[in-house]
Amino acid sequence: MKNIYLNNPDQDVFIDGPTDEELKRIEEELDKYSD
Repeated sequence: MKNIYLNNPDQDVFIDGPTDEELKRIEEELDKYSD
């Protein structure tokens, strides 16, 4: 599996992960659905 990520031009996505804004949005959506 590692080879796929190493050869992927978008590997920054895997390294950096979601931004703070994305995390906030995801948390809000989870709160919405968890009620």
